[in-house]
Amino acid sequence: MAQSREPVLVNLAGYFGGGLYETIWGLFVLDRGGSVVLVGASFAVFGLTTIVFSPIGGRIVDRRGPFPFIVGGLLVMIVTMLIYPFASPPIVFLPLVAIEAIGFSFLAPATFIVIGRGTPAGRTSTAQGLVGSAGTLGTIVAALATGVLAAIDLNAPFFVGAGTIAILLLLVLVMSGRLLRSMRAISA
Repeated sequence: MAQSREPVLVNLAGYFGGGLYETIWGLFVLDRGGSVVLVGASFAVFGLTTIVFSPIGGRIVDRRGPFPFIVGGLLVMIVTMLIYPFASPPIVFLPLVAIEAIGFSFLAPATFIVIGRGTPAGRTSTAQGLVGSAGTLGTIVAALATGVLAAIDLNAPFFVGAGTIAILLLLVLVMSGRLLRSMRAISA
């Protein structure tokens, strides 16, 4: 499983973002003048957008390989995290959430393809377990850090989250960029 580090780092980054949002999003939207209905609508927009675009993302990742979608998906997370603190009025969160969900809809299949292609036969479930554990760890760390940071400044978790994901993306690129770029589609 020498190649399992790529999806581990990517899942760590992706779920770090998830843990951040699950911890602070409702408070953040309300603080910005949004309503509880807007909080619920934003979660619904993320979920519905992901449902619609994930199959499309999977097909495109199968054809093109994972590299641009791992990089692009994480960059979308970074950029939206940096925009949320400045977005106004709160209704603007809905299209931003949809954009982030589209990025996730390509990021997740790209992560799965790396697991599938980069894991030796008979070790795929072990790799998936490690990748899943990394995601859970990312969620836990983000939830703990977000709670502490939000008590200081409600914007801080977004900036720290964007920085953390950027560092993890750089690690992926330095450690495995060449390998990920070489993972092209098996068939057109």
